[in-house]
Amino acid sequence: MNRASPPGNSAMFRRGIEEKPPNRPAFHYKPLDPSVDCIRLLALLPYDERRPDIVRCKLFTVRFSEKPEYEALSYTWGESKPAETILLNGEPFAIQENLYNALDNLRPTGDRPRMLWADAICIDQGNLEERKRQVGLMDYIYTRASTVLIWLGRGTAEVQKIFAKKFMDLEPQFYHTQEQKEELAKWRQWVYQRTYWTRLWVIQEIGLSKNLRVCIGRFSKHWDKFLVCLNENGNNKHKYEDDLIRKLDQKRKGRHGKDNRLEKLLEDFQYARCKDQRDKVYGLLGLAYDCQDGSIEPDYTKPLFGLYTDLLTWFCYPRLLPVGDSEASKHVATRAYDRAMRLVRFSHLVQSLLGFPFCPEIVTQDLFFAVAAVGGTILHMGPTCEEMYSSSALYKDWRVSFDAYYSSPSARLQLREINEAYDAFLLKHSEWISHGVFGIDPQEMYTRATFMEGLWEDVEENWSTREIAGITRRRSSDIPTISRRPSKSSRPRMFLGSNLLLGSAPAEAQEGDLICLFWNIGAVALLRKEDHSQVYRVIGKLYLCTGYLENLKPVYRNFVKPGEGSATMLIEMDIKTLSILTRPPRSPNKY
Repeated sequence: MNRASPPGNSAMFRRGIEEKPPNRPAFHYKPLDPSVDCIRLLALLPYDERRPDIVRCKLFTVRFSEKPEYEALSYTWGESKPAETILLNGEPFAIQENLYNALDNLRPTGDRPRMLWADAICIDQGNLEERKRQVGLMDYIYTRASTVLIWLGRGTAEVQKIFAKKFMDLEPQFYHTQEQKEELAKWRQWVYQRTYWTRLWVIQEIGLSKNLRVCIGRFSKHWDKFLVCLNENGNNKHKYEDDLIRKLDQKRKGRHGKDNRLEKLLEDFQYARCKDQRDKVYGLLGLAYDCQDGSIEPDYTKPLFGLYTDLLTWFCYPRLLPVGDSEASKHVATRAYDRAMRLVRFSHLVQSLLGFPFCPEIVTQDLFFAVAAVGGTILHMGPTCEEMYSSSALYKDWRVSFDAYYSSPSARLQLREINEAYDAFLLKHSEWISHGVFGIDPQEMYTRATFMEGLWEDVEENWSTREIAGITRRRSSDIPTISRRPSKSSRPRMFLGSNLLLGSAPAEAQEGDLICLFWNIGAVALLRKEDHSQVYRVIGKLYLCTGYLENLKPVYRNFVKPGEGSATMLIEMDIKTLSILTRPPRSPNKY
């Protein structure tokens, strides 16, 4: 008899557990000692021939100083509520179906229990303080485990049978029969369909493992053997899914390398799913080598915007220190330039992962510094976006205006093509533009910008040799003096800029305002010079056309890259300004 699948109705076999009173008290967890590093371990008791339907476990606490030996389970929780029941310390305990299947199939057949760690049982999920501490230990838990067990599911009888065959341990080029190839194709398809590979927490669980085994039903293989089985010899039918698995393997093998910094991990695993948005960050902290100092700690009571602010402050922390002549200060300055180049892109990345949380009324007073390239200046303001597709006369006047500002025939040709691509975009996304282009009142949101020495360059390796000097905080005494304060209620208008720039700007934009671009991101800021000063203020957000024509069809890039050798500006801004510059529009949009 297959011990993992008892005959008949499984609910019948668990009647002795499930017919307890429905209002029975919840399982009582004994609190963990917060003064020492300790965890609960799950002793999975051996399979009992007399009651094959009942999964029996014991839960106990152990300190890491005791050098416990255990296997850590890596699995998906699933979307459903707990629907299965096990006996935990002799008491009924409800768990999700997938975890139940894992425990059912992993039960030992001898007389010794199997020592496991499974988060849904070993952490008191209703205790936020404990959850915070245990999530902070997650990297240590998976690093110290003798083996990490990847549970892909019970699978069908056919999938288990194929997985257990000896030919699966061979390189694909040694498969001899068509039957073997067909069986392998069925098995691969089942593996690639597992939602496990898109779960966020598995990134860290796989990445930190010393020894890794893949479990399907009652059978398991070493991770390296499993990867061999997935080798399709150039068949790209499942390329996307295969790439996800190979990326996990690369992160594991390169876990001490430079690509395992938090910024890169957040970018590489944007697709990964989790129930709590905060876990988009917390679930990668153990793998990120630049977070091992505890500067970011899991906190499930923190609002999403608070986590966003903490991440930006952490990202820019060295740049908030004074710069002097010491070697340490020079290192801070060097790091400052690198972070100032990446800041706006990092802000957008974090906001996208956290669901673009809105800024509360009360925010931190810290300033953030970003390097921007001067892409050009506004030469001419045209009709509103609505007038572009509602008035043929205004549309024609707009196109004719190009000739007044560009004398080169090739430049005029390029502008007409850019304009046609933008016109097609505008027809479909006019409402999106109307909410994404707006003015910023310098009296409400603080910014301050000045020209920097040196020109713009995209080569990241060169940023470490550049410095930013004279970083100070000016929040309290620095009062903007802009003669014409923008309004956030006006409809966006078309603008024509130098360097063949074209797009939509706040209605209050003027000729001579600066168009500033950032590194590898589509956010575009509009800056205006203060009266009788060399200081500029951010007075709005633009939308810059990224399109052009190819065989008379519009093609759109993700963003417009600043030209090498462009002038650069250092923009100081508060968190509110930074957040709205790097957040895409919503409808309706309230800033």
